[in-house]
Amino acid sequence: MDAPPTDLRSLYAEPGERAKGKQIAVLDRHCRRFIELSPFVVIASADDQTRCDASPRGGDPGFVKVTGDTTLLIPDSPGNNRLDTMQNIQASGRIGLLFLIPGFDETLRVNGRARISTDPGQIALCTTERRAPKVVIEAGAVVERSVVRGPVIIGARARIVHAYVGPFTAIGNDVEIRDSEIEHSIVLEGSSVRDLGSRVVDSLMGRNVRISRAPVKPSAYRFMLGDNSEVGIPW
Repeated sequence: MDAPPTDLRSLYAEPGERAKGKQIAVLDRHCRRFIELSPFVVIASADDQTRCDASPRGGDPGFVKVTGDTTLLIPDSPGNNRLDTMQNIQASGRIGLLFLIPGFDETLRVNGRARISTDPGQIALCTTERRAPKVVIEAGAVVERSVVRGPVIIGARARIVHAYVGPFTAIGNDVEIRDSEIEHSIVLEGSSVRDLGSRVVDSLMGRNVRISRAPVKPSAYRFMLGDNSEVGIPW
């Protein structure tokens, strides 16, 4: 039997002092440094009907700018023009952010109010002079008969074979991407994506995930998968 919400705390032990103290009201120097090093952030939002969405955004490390103790600027990069996040911000005015650094086990969460800005000064702070995208391939990684379009990070001992890896993608250590296409996504260590007939976009895959072709047709090709998942995609 489901417990009433008022009884939820009775089902769990009290959080420790460290857990209680990790929430702070401002972006301290540790938060700022993490954001400076992070090339990826997942933006969680909801519309006025509380329907939720999570959208990954990426760029060079530090593409999200810290302009004050409680203020961040997130540039709007070209995407699929669905405007899910934008419309949710207009509806609710709130977001949750999850910053990640490939190969680093810790994450940083930032929750608060949000608004869409067209202020020229703020836009200038988010404008880079970078002409060519950056690709980072770490030690032991192999790229064979593939196209890699940055900004991309390919982790140590990863194998990219007869594949397309598009912009704003992080491939973790010991990941295999074979005969598949992927972009605007994060794939954590030990996972594999093989023999897919459609491009994977805007996805977050945990450790040791397996995605391959299967006879059953799925309803979507956008993933957010936890560790040790396995998914079949049709021919």
